[in-house]
Amino acid sequence: MLQPQQAEDYVLATGRAHTVRGFVEKAARVLGWEMEWSGAGHRETGRDCRTGRLLAVVNRQFYRPVDPGCTIGDPAKAESRLGWTRSVDLDGLVEMTLDHDLRAARQLSMTAA
Repeated sequence: MLQPQQAEDYVLATGRAHTVRGFVEKAARVLGWEMEWSGAGHRETGRDCRTGRLLAVVNRQFYRPVDPGCTIGDPAKAESRLGWTRSVDLDGLVEMTLDHDLRAARQLSMTAA
């Protein structure tokens, strides 16, 4: 993919739809929290059921003016031309993201001390 004769764009995707809410809920579970949502629209919040700790706030600043609805990445071109296949599902992506962010936060706190 990095050394083609001619530059092209490829979509690396699972071909499955997931919501931001689903990603947040999975991340919370990995961290040992259980999300409970309340409110609606831009006033919706997510809290840990056990502690009541605020974990997520829906922010209207991140709403897109024209939301395309459901978008699903199509990896067919990468699969056929590069032989690429996905090796990570959403759960794996959540775990990888959290692992990276937690390590970066620890390193940042060590350099700030």
